[in-house]
Amino acid sequence: MGTPKKSAPKKTAVVARSLADNAASAHEARVARLKLTGERSITRVRDLRERIEDDFLEIGQELTRLDDPSVVEALGYESFEALCDEALEMSLAKAKQLIAITTRLTVELARSLKQDRAAALLALVDATSEEDSPEEVLKATLKLPDGAKLDVDKASTKEIWDAARLLRRAAAAKAEKRGRGRTVSPEEQATATAIAKAIGRVKALDGTEVTLKAGAKGRGARLVVAVDVALFARLVRAVAKLVGLGG
Repeated sequence: MGTPKKSAPKKTAVVARSLADNAASAHEARVARLKLTGERSITRVRDLRERIEDDFLEIGQELTRLDDPSVVEALGYESFEALCDEALEMSLAKAKQLIAITTRLTVELARSLKQDRAAALLALVDATSEEDSPEEVLKATLKLPDGAKLDVDKASTKEIWDAARLLRRAAAAKAEKRGRGRTVSPEEQATATAIAKAIGRVKALDGTEVTLKAGAKGRGARLVVAVDVALFARLVRAVAKLVGLGG
C-alpha cells in the first residue's frame, strides 16, 4: 500500500488564512462603522453649535421684552435683576450683554461675529474715545495706549477683549491724573445733582446711572445718563419738570 498524502497542514494553513482574512475584514468593517458614527456625531455637534450660536440672538430679543418695568412688575418681581436671577438663573450682566448685542448690532453682523466676539466688539466700542459705530470700529486699525496697533477685524476675540480692558485702564488713569472735578463748575455740578434727584424720584427709573464727567480743555462738563431705551420718554418727562432747564 502506498503512503497517504499529508493534506492536513495545507488545510490548516487555508483555515488560518481564512480566519486572518475574516478578522481583517471584521476590523475594517468595525473601523468603517466607527468612522461613520464619528462623522455623524461631528455633523450633529456642528449643527447644534450653529443653532446655539443663533439662539443667543433670540434670547437677547426675549430679554429685551422682559427688560421693561411694566412686564417685571406684572410678573411679580422686584426688579429685572431679580427676574433674571430667579426665573432665568442668569446674571444681570449676562442679560445686559445679550440685550446690547441684540439692540446695538444688526442681526447679520451679530450672527457673523457670534456671541463672545460680538460682546468683545461692543466692549471695545464703549472703551474708545470716539463715537464710532460698531461697524466702523470693526473695520478700523486702532492705536492702543501701549503703542501697539490692533486690526480689529483680523484680531482674535481675546485680543479684542484685552484691547478694551487696556483702553479702559488708560482712560481711568488719565481721568485720575487730570483730577476729579477740575473742569466742573459749581453750576454744572448743581445742575447734574438736580437732574439725578429728579430721576431718582421716579420709581420706574430705578437703576438709571447719572455720571458727570469733567470736560476737556475748552469745553464744558458732560452729563452721561445710562437708561433703558424703553424708559427714555419717562426720563425726558422727569428732567423736563425741573425749573430753569427749559428752552
